Order: sequence, then C-alpha cells, then structure tokens
Amino acid sequence: MINGGRVPCRVREIVNRQYKAVFTPTQSITHTIEMRFNGEEVAGSPWHIPVEDRPERRHETNRTTSYYSELSGAGLVRAPVNKVASFEITGEGLETNDIQAKIYGKSSLVPGFSSKTVDNRKYLKVLMVANSRCEFCREETADTPPSIA
Repeated sequence: MINGGRVPCRVREIVNRQYKAVFTPTQSITHTIEMRFNGEEVAGSPWHIPVEDRPERRHETNRTTSYYSELSGAGLVRAPVNKVASFEITGEGLETNDIQAKIYGKSSLVPGFSSKTVDNRKYLKVLMVANSRCEFCREETADTPPSIA
C-alpha cells in the first residue's frame, strides 16, 4: 500500500516468497510504502521513498536520461555477514554510467560494508547495463537492512 492506499500499486512475486511492488509517483513528496503478507508487516516495512520533481533532460549526445529507476531483490531486506548480497536496478533508458548506488548502514556511509569498486569509493559495482545487478558484502552484523541511496 502506498501513502495509505492513495497511490495505485502493483505487486508480483519475483521468486518464492519474494515480492516486488511497483508504483508510479505523481507528486514530489516522500512516499510511504507499507507491505503486508497475511496481515503481518513484511520485514523492513514501511519504506519511505523521497521523490523529487525532475523532468527528463538531454545530454550532449542527445540521449534522453530517465529519472525513473526501480530497486528489487533480497539484498534490500537482508544481507548475511561475509556473503555476497545483491539487488537489481532497472529503469527505462538506464546505462551503466547513469547509476551510482551508495550503501548506508547504522550511522554513516558503509559501516560494516565493503564495496566491489576501486579508489576507496563506497559505490557498488554495476555488472550489467539496463538490468543492473549490484552486489555488496556485509563484514559485521547489523540490526537493520542496508539503506540504498
């Protein structure tokens, strides 16, 4: 349910017991996403997604850049210690250099997480273009799931 049921939403099963909720924001506000299964809240629910009003813009190459993107996958809910966790980033017109994802933990950028990139940047490695899979590894236990920006 989005914003108390005021925004239409579609939910579908990705794999066994993993679901994906899709909605199209129409206002530049922070949207509250609540997910329940059999009357009980799903782990991590509710989520708060800030949405900014950004029209499409053009690059010098005359390629349209889309500001629409969608995150899905088990890595958004839980990340086991010392094992690779992942999530997918999809969006119409996305290319690898359009994507920058940062992982936040308990207090600041990437406590207890390591990135799969170089130059000591705490960004995730993008493995594919268009349907991008981002992977990361948690090095210590945390009470909360990772927060992705």
